[in-house]
Order: sequence, then structure tokens, then C-alpha cells
Amino acid sequence: GPNLYAVDMSGKLLAQFKVANALARDWEDISRGGCPPEMAEAASQQKRECLYIADTGDNDQVRPQVTIYIVIEPQVSGAGAQPPPAPARTFHYRYPDKPTDAEALAVLPNGDLTIVSKGRNGTIDFFGISAAAVAKAIASGETVVAEYVGNTGIQPEPKTGQLVTSAALAPDGKTLAVRTYYEVYFFELVNEGGKT
Repeated sequence: GPNLYAVDMSGKLLAQFKVANALARDWEDISRGGCPPEMAEAASQQKRECLYIADTGDNDQVRPQVTIYIVIEPQVSGAGAQPPPAPARTFHYRYPDKPTDAEALAVLPNGDLTIVSKGRNGTIDFFGISAAAVAKAIASGETVVAEYVGNTGIQPEPKTGQLVTSAALAPDGKTLAVRTYYEVYFFELVNEGGKT
């Protein structure tokens, strides 16, 4: 590895591909969305979008920065086929005040990223990274600071599994689903002055 796996709706393995230029320290979530500018032309030629891989797990909340890998979504040609390695572009981010465990990532229609904390700090919060900040971080290698966007209103409760483990954007781009171990919460995305 590190590897990604394509499976069909029945769970049958369709393909496995290696993510080049990446490490799998604590991968948590994956989200599909538009590619950053420096990857957009190649993705457009392949009629593909990008996969954003969140290496953001931090159970002990000690990582000063975490990583997101971005690859152009590979084409799955058939059962058992193995596509060539997918080269990853990388950027690092940190939280505004202290390390935070997060297992949920979603790419919004405008290319901004939403991260949802797991709840180990006593709250379950939204953080955001703009598409412009992602592009700048990829180009410069600088670590960006995620912006605190607000509290989800979900009350964390480790004993009952009320901790966030994943997020996904609906195909219409208007609803964000946030999953705990046993429940799913839905949030309507609101666009205010060009910012979602």
C-alpha cells in the first residue's frame, strides 16, 4: 500500500490501485469532487474528478498537522483489473487552536472542503478549507489553517457511539450527511455571498 479499492454495490472487488507519493498513517474518509487547478486539465482530458483522501485520524489528538492526498479518480475497466498507480498531490493543514481528531471529509460543489471533528474534544464541529487555500497549499507546500465554521449541534457521547465517523455530500450538492456509529444527520448547505 497505500491502496484504494473499487467495489461494486454487492461488495465485489473491481480494482485495486496504489496511491503513489503517499503514506497511510491514519486514513479515515474519502470524498469525490472537482480537482484543484493544477490537476484540473489532466482530469478534464480523462473526463474524471478527483478523490480527496483524509489522513486526518488523531485519536490521541497530538498531530500538529494532518494531510489530505488528492488523486485523479482512476478508470475502473473491469473486474480484477489493476490500474496503474495514481500519483497523489498533497497538502497539510492544522486546526486553529489545538490538534483535533477528525474522520469526516466532504468536497463541496465549489471545491471548498468541509471537515467534521469526531467529538473527542467535547463538541462536534465543522471546519472549512477554501478551494483557493487548497490550491495555494499544494503549490507552496505551506500548512494551511482550517477555519472553524461552527458547532454541528450533535452532542458527542462515546458510550453510545455518538461520535462522527464520516460525511458525504448528496449528488445534488445541497445536503451534507454526517454519520456517527449508529445515526446519520442531514445538514442543508446554505450559500451566503458565494461562500457555502
